[in-house]
Amino acid sequence: MRLTLHCYSTALYSTWVFVDELRLLFDAGDGVAANLLGRAGKLRHVFLSHADRDHMMGLFQLVQLNPLGDRLVIHYPADCGSFPAMADFAARFDPHIKPPSWHPIRRGDEVSLGGNMLVRAVHNRHVAAPDNVTKSLSYFVVERKQVLRPDFVGLPQSEIKRMVGSLGREAITEVKERRLLAYSADTPVLAPDFWSGVNVLLHESTFLYQADSERMLAKSTHPHSHLGDVLAMTKLAQPKHLILIHFSTRYAAEQIVAEVKRLMSELELSFPVDLVLPGTVHRFELEI
Repeated sequence: MRLTLHCYSTALYSTWVFVDELRLLFDAGDGVAANLLGRAGKLRHVFLSHADRDHMMGLFQLVQLNPLGDRLVIHYPADCGSFPAMADFAARFDPHIKPPSWHPIRRGDEVSLGGNMLVRAVHNRHVAAPDNVTKSLSYFVVERKQVLRPDFVGLPQSEIKRMVGSLGREAITEVKERRLLAYSADTPVLAPDFWSGVNVLLHESTFLYQADSERMLAKSTHPHSHLGDVLAMTKLAQPKHLILIHFSTRYAAEQIVAEVKRLMSELELSFPVDLVLPGTVHRFELEI
């Protein structure tokens, strides 16, 4: 399977990730419509991670250009009041536009993309909240298939049909899932097994250095990740491909590249690592 990603992610300013073949968008920071141009009309699903303005302010133009009306579904963390307020304002500001569907979701919810594909919402720790409150989410793109149980693999097709008729399909099949893609959104580093089995992981790396992360945390209740922790965690999680996003503009591009290369060598990482550098749109064509 080929997935084409168009990504922009600069901490504080704007973040969005468009998955072309799946017609979905993770977050909708400023400038998303201007960069996607006609591709914006392909969108069927927008998955929003939280209500920080750099992840949502591109929604106004997406909604205004939306040719699909309520066939475009905007999924948002259920307990973020900013999104219903935005939906209400957009409806009054552009009353001539047929509005999209706004769909609140909670951790553990799954949204079908059609066929065997779905998106699963999972809790992260960017916004502190009780277990029954959903204000900040990460997302997995999952392929789910029903396959033969190992005991029945290799049997003639006629025998399989006979067993389905006598035992039922559930008796000889099982559900298999593949985590094709994961989008961390804003979050501190989570346990490696949270991301285990992921083919492609897009993970934030706001800070290059722990000291910068700690200084910011002293002033903010919304924690982020720093590069050393992210790479140490992914060495254990072992994604097949890592894409680092959400770098702070306090670092020059050359500084980011050099520090990533240094830590990759030090940790002896065995998988490719790509970067979405601040202020630039990146395109990735991935075989998954």
